[in-house]
Amino acid sequence: MRTIEEAANDYYFNGGNDISITADRRDFYAIYASGADFVQQWISVKDELPKVRTRIIIKDFQGINNVAGIYEKSTNTIRSKYLTVSFDIAVYWRYIEIE
Repeated sequence: MRTIEEAANDYYFNGGNDISITADRRDFYAIYASGADFVQQWISVKDELPKVRTRIIIKDFQGINNVAGIYEKSTNTIRSKYLTVSFDIAVYWRYIEIE
């Protein structure tokens, strides 16, 4: 998964070619909005798995935000303070804390 800095650079150099050194407030808003979109992306478990021992939230096959907790690859589970759930129910996931 790309970092926010990588997404911002990608937007600036590939998608935001209209931004110049004399950028106005609308340009900065577009950059901010692009970063916010990146942070809110759901990642398919078919495309990528989370890093081990990171805080994530998952969506199940019904699209319900199901569990937030720490991903444990060795047991294929998501562990929260009161609950441990199999990661097998996950269809999509995203980080809670972006690095």
